Amino acid sequence: MRKLFLPLALLLVTACGESKFHQSVDYAIFVDSIQVPAVVSSNQPFTIRFFGEVGPDQCWNFNGFNSQKDARRLDILVLGRYVSTERCPQIEVKLDGEPFDVQPPFEDPFTVRVTQPNGDSLVVTIPVR
Repeated sequence: MRKLFLPLALLLVTACGESKFHQSVDYAIFVDSIQVPAVVSSNQPFTIRFFGEVGPDQCWNFNGFNSQKDARRLDILVLGRYVSTERCPQIEVKLDGEPFDVQPPFEDPFTVRVTQPNGDSLVVTIPVR
């Protein structure tokens, strides 16, 4: 019986201890606005800048873009990641001009469609010269 007591006691203490495992969840970020050039060249890359709220504290972070492009259109989703931790500094996290480089070719007009978390879209059309 003594031989079983120590391993069982260790198992019980370990099982009841605080978990250090942090769960993460990916999500779509709501984009308030984007900044694009007034006109783009058909064979020159350009940059889109994204603005919006990532999350209410520093457990929420920008995590990249999911995009599909052809010569006339870019469909893009801005991704965030929430990581649950014991301490999340209470500082609001924002997209503050997060850049996305778009590579040519482009045909006139070129449309940028940002998919929002609720399924709506932010759409901007850019003339191509």
